[in-house]
This record gives sequence, C-alpha cells and structure tokens, in this order.
Amino acid sequence: MKMKKRITAGIAVAAAAAGVFIAPMTTFASSYTSINGKAANATGACKFDKNLTMDVNACVPAATFSFAIEPISSTQAIAGTATTAEVKPGPAGATIADVVYTTNNSNSSATVTTSGTTKTAKQEVAVDMSACSFTEPGVYRYIITESGTNNGVTNDTQTKRTLDVYVKDVNGALVIDSNSYVLYTGEKTDAPAKAASNVTNTKSTGYTNTYNTYDLTFGKEVKGNFGSKDKYFEYTVEITVPQGTVLNVDVTKADVTPHESDSTTVTTEANPTQLTATTDKITQKFYLHDGQYITIKDIPANAVYTVSENNEDYTKTNGIVAADNEYEVAHTDDQTGTMTADVKTGFTNTRDTVTPSGVFTPGLTAGVIIMAGAAAGIVSYVVVKSRRNKE
Repeated sequence: MKMKKRITAGIAVAAAAAGVFIAPMTTFASSYTSINGKAANATGACKFDKNLTMDVNACVPAATFSFAIEPISSTQAIAGTATTAEVKPGPAGATIADVVYTTNNSNSSATVTTSGTTKTAKQEVAVDMSACSFTEPGVYRYIITESGTNNGVTNDTQTKRTLDVYVKDVNGALVIDSNSYVLYTGEKTDAPAKAASNVTNTKSTGYTNTYNTYDLTFGKEVKGNFGSKDKYFEYTVEITVPQGTVLNVDVTKADVTPHESDSTTVTTEANPTQLTATTDKITQKFYLHDGQYITIKDIPANAVYTVSENNEDYTKTNGIVAADNEYEVAHTDDQTGTMTADVKTGFTNTRDTVTPSGVFTPGLTAGVIIMAGAAAGIVSYVVVKSRRNKE
C-alpha cells in the first residue's frame, strides 16, 4: 500500500514539475436542444433562383437540371479569428429536388418574363434540410453542384455554389430562419467576415443557363422564259430535335394558304405557323412560289436539318444569290447540316425554251402580207391564161 501511494505521489510531482494540470475526466453535454433544418416547403427554407434564358421568340424547351449538395470536409473547416467567423462542415442529409422545365411551360412551373430580345423562365429551388441536425450556433458550410445535359442548353459557367447556413442563438435557443442563408458563386475557401463591410466573395442568387437557338430560312426563286412565277413548289424540311419540341414558323414572306394556280401540279396544303415534334424528328412539307421565303424560328443548337424540294421539270440550282432576292443577302448555306448559326438556304429553278422559227412571222406588216397575196394571184392568172392560149 505504501508503494502505491509513493507511485501516485511521484506522478503528481512529475506533472507539477512539467507544469501540467491533471483534472478529473468530465464529459460536458451541450446546453442547447438540437434543431433540424427547414424542409423544402417550410417557412424559412433556403431557396435560390434557377433561370433559363433564351431568344424572346423561342418556346421554353423541355429540360431537367439536377443538384448535389454536400457538406465540406473536416479538412476544409476554418478556425475563427478576430475578424472572421469559424466555418464548420454542415450536418449530412441536405437534398435538392430536380428542376424540370416542360415544353412551352405547359405545367406553368416557371415564371416567364421578357426583356428586349431575351425571354427568361425562372423557377424557385428549395433546399430540404429537414434531415440535418444542428447542435451548436455557428456557420455551417455546404457545396452545391449543378448538372444536366439538355439539347441546345449551355449550363452556367460556374457549376458550383457555396452555401453558408447561420445557426443563431436567440435567448439560449438555436434558431434557423429565412435570413440564415448566404449563397456564393463558386467554391468559397475563406471564412466569412464578421463585419459585413469586409465580405470579399460575390454573393449569388442562383444559376443561369442559356437555351441556344438559331433560325432556318429557305426560299424560292424562278428564272427562265418559260418559268412560272405563280407556280408552287413542294419543299420537305426535316429537323432532328427532342420529342415534344415546339418551333414557331414565320410565314409572313409566303402564303399561309397557297392560292389556286393553273401551273401548280402538286396538291398544296396550308403552310403551318408552328411545328411540334411527336417523335425525335420533325418532318414537314411547305409550299413556295417565286420570291417567297419561310423561316423556322429558334431551332435548338446542334439540331440536324435537311431542306429538299420537288423541282419537277425545272432545272434546280442549290442556293439563291443576293442579287436575286429582296433581302439582298445570299441564301447559299448548305441544304443539309447542323444548326450552329442562322441558316439561309433555298433553290433557284430555271425553265427555258427556244421559240422555233415558223412561216408566219408576227413582225410582217399588213401591207406586206396583202402584197404577197396579190403577187400570188397574178402568178395564178398568168398560168391559167397561158394554158388557154395553147388550147
């Protein structure tokens, strides 16, 4: 027993000599009652904007965007200083539902506005943090990453956002409300300043993606002395786009309803003012006569198109030179290709016929014709009289 007391005393003396204070082992429990974050549909939930911009004449496309949200790692945590706040990894469990746009905004999920030549379809995105348990006041950080592959859509150049959640102590209780969230563009690696005037990162309101579209214009010019200017020619246009895509058609330089024409041999139908893809390809017939043009508006970037025509007994030349159309712009782009810019194309049809020479020449005057007839009569009289004399 004496030996044990001596050992214990020796440890205490050694510790005192080393300047180390040995305290009894004590477990401290948090004085706070933990709280969970807000559900996506709850008052005070974290929300940000999702914008899809496009040409003012474009139809809202069908598109889906996904978001991953993850807490920063323990190695990315930042200790507090006299001027900056401590940053902690957020509790796991936060989720963000996919954002879905429907063709022509058919489900009205987006708020559509226009400004100048731009249309914007905006949706509000909510973060569900109902499974995240917070036990202490402080700044908790998450990284949000957007993804999505949609025809013609260019995603935001910054796919990442940093979300800081401020859990506050209000009268000894933990509180999260609508003012508890700060969203930053990109992946923030520094701590937020304690003074608002010292903030160095640009705050963000969300994501902006762009729906890129181009116009396809095709026309008809007729040449030749036997070329009919009011004859309608049948065009066939094919465009590969996602099923459900809606495209507007400008027919102001053509006829919505082709009129009757004796020279037209094809059965014509109305030129449509809107196209809808019932499969992954639109196939549509159009009817144009000399000097007419049709534009299919806002075709998604990288769509494959083909324009062809039934030229019948006319000689067909691909394209229309600038001098032959009222636009005074060459419509000589390829009749088949990929939409990476506005396309202007068409066909020039020619029909010439050489007029044959005949006995009767319209240029002869009436006097010449009468003289020729009189001469023929005299010759006939002389021949008859000569026969009678011989008899």
